[in-house]
Amino acid sequence: IPDIGVIEPGYLADLTVLSLTRPNMVPLYYPLSQIAYAATGAETVLTMVAGEVVCQNGRFPGLDYPALCREVRDMAKSLAARLVTNRA
Repeated sequence: IPDIGVIEPGYLADLTVLSLTRPNMVPLYYPLSQIAYAATGAETVLTMVAGEVVCQNGRFPGLDYPALCREVRDMAKSLAARLVTNRA
């Protein structure tokens, strides 16, 4: 696959950037061990998939949050109606 293996513009990249200044990450003696044993996920400040930012500082730029909430509410109503119908 020609577009992988390099971190530079135009290449595909799956990356996660962590803050190493969070309380559970200091003092930082052995970064890989610290990430494996002390990281919780709250340290994540950036996630990229195939070169696209999917999460940055807790926000999902490509996500239509109001539309997602509507869809979840509709699904919950549908599920609740089916549960009531199945009980009868």
